[in-house]
Amino acid sequence: MENAKEYITTKEGPKEEVNNQMHRLIEAEWEKHEDPKLLEVGFGSGEMLDRYPRGSSWGIDWNKEMVEHAQNAKRNVFREDICNPTFVFMQKYEHFFDFIVANYVFSEMKTEDLEKAFKNCHTLLKDTGKLYFSLTNPRMRHRTDLPGYKIIFSQTYEYEKKDLSFKVLLWDGKKYADVGILDYHNPVETYIDIIEKKFTLEHLYEISGSVGFAHALVFQVEKLE
Repeated sequence: MENAKEYITTKEGPKEEVNNQMHRLIEAEWEKHEDPKLLEVGFGSGEMLDRYPRGSSWGIDWNKEMVEHAQNAKRNVFREDICNPTFVFMQKYEHFFDFIVANYVFSEMKTEDLEKAFKNCHTLLKDTGKLYFSLTNPRMRHRTDLPGYKIIFSQTYEYEKKDLSFKVLLWDGKKYADVGILDYHNPVETYIDIIEKKFTLEHLYEISGSVGFAHALVFQVEKLE
């Protein structure tokens, strides 16, 4: 199929651009459902999760501290790994969600784990449910001018390489600091190939604006029955 692609330009910061675009996409579909249910994979600080009613939104994360913090705030969250979720969780929430959202989570996975994650998302979604997820743009890995970030590859970067690991250093005001972020580069085509085993790719958005180039991608995909 020919991939649908749209270009989104905003005046927000890079992180806010992606968060807000994903929220706008979900919001456009939200009212079409009588009782919509959303799962955020890797909810982290809960910034995205907080945009949705507590009775309609759930979250999973593997970080114990993040989960405990969200549980203290009375959120419907669980300590689960989308690649290897517990049997109890999958049994309880099979075909339960209308929407799944994952913000930069799949950048942390090799292709083997991506296969598992997308398969489990497919199981958790209702028929015709939608998955929205973001990635740093693999086509722009060579760019060194994204404010606040620095990438160090484990090997020489080539766009066609799969499962190429790299560290992401964050600017702390004085230097670029290693805070333990390890991600994996895969070509956009690799993500699409894996997606289309279980989903239909409806839209692929390139997000740009604050940094002057397409620094992120947002995928909107629908479950295949």
